Amino acid sequence: MEEQTRFERLVKNLSKGERHELLDKLHTLSKPTISQEPLKIVEEETEVFNYNKAFQQLSWIEKLFLFIRVLLTSDTREELLEEMILTKLSKQLERNYNNIYTHSTVELGANFYWSVKKLQDKLNFLREPLRQALAAQKKDFFAFLVGWELPDIQDRLMSEVEPEHVAYEQSITDPYKIRKQIEFQLEDIFDSIDETRKNVLYNQVRNLHAFTSLVTFPFEKLLKVFEKRGSGKALSAYLFDVRPNLLELTQVLFSVRQPPSEGIMKILFLFYLQNSLENEENEEVERRLNNLLKQTEEAIGYLRYFHVHIPLLTLSRLVLRNIEYVPEKTGGGEDWFVLFKQFWYQRFDQKMRNYSETYKRDQLIDSAKEFLKKDTLPEVKYYNNFGIEYQLQPRYLKTLGLIRGFMDTIFISEMNSPLKLVLIDGEFYKEQNREEYNDAYNGLIWINDRLDGLELSLSSEGEFGRRVEAVNNEASTERQRKGKVQQLISSVDAQAEDLIGKTIAFVTQLKNVITGILYGDMGGRYDTLSNFGYIGRNENKNLQQKLSNINKKLEAFLEILSQLYDAEKRIEE
Repeated sequence: MEEQTRFERLVKNLSKGERHELLDKLHTLSKPTISQEPLKIVEEETEVFNYNKAFQQLSWIEKLFLFIRVLLTSDTREELLEEMILTKLSKQLERNYNNIYTHSTVELGANFYWSVKKLQDKLNFLREPLRQALAAQKKDFFAFLVGWELPDIQDRLMSEVEPEHVAYEQSITDPYKIRKQIEFQLEDIFDSIDETRKNVLYNQVRNLHAFTSLVTFPFEKLLKVFEKRGSGKALSAYLFDVRPNLLELTQVLFSVRQPPSEGIMKILFLFYLQNSLENEENEEVERRLNNLLKQTEEAIGYLRYFHVHIPLLTLSRLVLRNIEYVPEKTGGGEDWFVLFKQFWYQRFDQKMRNYSETYKRDQLIDSAKEFLKKDTLPEVKYYNNFGIEYQLQPRYLKTLGLIRGFMDTIFISEMNSPLKLVLIDGEFYKEQNREEYNDAYNGLIWINDRLDGLELSLSSEGEFGRRVEAVNNEASTERQRKGKVQQLISSVDAQAEDLIGKTIAFVTQLKNVITGILYGDMGGRYDTLSNFGYIGRNENKNLQQKLSNINKKLEAFLEILSQLYDAEKRIEE
């Protein structure tokens, strides 16, 4: 059975009555935990660097020095001016920021290291929630996000594109027609999301992507450069040794201009707290969620502090020797709507596969009932209800029911007498055919006994019945007991599979030998009987016609049985 998607589990758990109060609190919480004040890089230039203005601000000695250098070198005035200003910035950094940067040695100091390390530590708790949402389960997360922000859209997607709903509303059962109708419905629902609502969601996702780039930044690569110098030296690193990591961190920080909204962080943490939603009370889920939101605000608060006390943009300009450098913002989240649609199309495909399998199975069940001439399929006692107290069910209900019905109403009452006549009095030209006939006939008798044995083992006095009772009396959680009963059902179904497989093999073998008796050529794989014309004397009357009818019924039974077995083997919960 296919495991439910994370989205399916979340929707299922959040739809429970006891979760409504929690959801109402999360939707209507009046006092925000996460501040939405923009994240400012205080050293960032608000306007393009102006060379003429910078030249005018030089002292007359600096202007004279610049003039002489222009005469003596091949560099332009702008290039030399930029170099002078970068040198002044380098000295200012050392004066203005304690133990962050040393101009004379061009080194980053211990306070830079510890500030970056603290930023890493503050953000570290977010790595796993973001990994699950934006890497491992990205499509599920976007489906959950849209469902939270656009509940009207999710309501339509959860109801209007269910195959059973469409079949009922449109009075159609053909899977092909249902698929076409649902494809039309899906596009209509997607088109109903206007650009305004799409842009609101995109901005939230883009901010979360930028924030994720910061959380998942490889801080250890940057910090390792400091640590390589050994314990005997002061904690420092040459600026140019950290160039690639420094520039990447600057770009990432430059892209995080707005904190992720509190709404999307709630969604993220609900997505992360899946197991808590399944196993814990509202109060505990709410407590854990609030702690995560508070940790997020603390991390963002430290990020604001970091912007003020660590001049990353200026350091990047120094390492690049480019006074005009402004990092490009990183992208992300542009694919949210595509992935959201993909999720629902994949879910729809799975639902349609399940519906088609069920539709085919129902048709096969009707064929089985018609074959047995019964209004309902027989049951193997206790099998159909095994595990029902835990909302569990064995797999091969109808397949075993067909075998039970065949053995009780057709094989024993209709087929057994002529088949037994051949078994006792038939003289086969080939000993191998006799052995195969005997094995097949006795095998079907054994199948009937096995069905009786399975019923006994499932009863309260039988092996499986006693084991279920023992599980029910255990002092464990319902979830643990359910897991153990599921294991027992798997064991029962393994026996059922073996029984079904052997039934198919015995019926196939018996049909092949009977076909040989009726139509075989001397010397062929399956030959006829040497005494076929007078076997059983008076009992021989119409034996050929009886065997012919048996052969047709075996063929029909085998076809329905094989297809029903395949259908129940594939069908999803």
